[in-house]
Amino acid sequence: MNLLGFGEFLKRISSPDKFSKRIMKAVDWLGEATKPDVLPAKFVKVAFSIDAMVGAEERNIPDSGKKARIAERAAFLMGPNYRARNMIWDMMSDIIKKRDDIAHGSSDVVITEVDVEEAGKYARGLLAEILLRSPKFKDVAELAKWVRRQAFI
Repeated sequence: MNLLGFGEFLKRISSPDKFSKRIMKAVDWLGEATKPDVLPAKFVKVAFSIDAMVGAEERNIPDSGKKARIAERAAFLMGPNYRARNMIWDMMSDIIKKRDDIAHGSSDVVITEVDVEEAGKYARGLLAEILLRSPKFKDVAELAKWVRRQAFI
């Protein structure tokens, strides 16, 4: 079996939109996280995949901060009700905080195999929600607009 790299895959798609390119990059990061590496590096790769899926910011989208933006988008995509969304928001906030701590050289953060597995579970769930969603989002601006509307439902 000949597995395609990310770049080769994008060349085979006729004309992927911006959001599709971000999703494929997220899949690429998830794949990288499965390779042998130290736990903090695996965790950061999973967190990068989450960021690639929902963390992008385009012009003219109100920004409430990276951690809040990612957590809010993930919560509304994955959570069927207030309680579930609140739990997802907390977990995603924690993932992004730990990622930032690792990236900025904090020696206080300890990443376990359970941390990597939990982050991976949330990343896979988020990816499934995005891929199965109808209608599909063409870009992050559409996702941001949809999330703002969900807050009033």
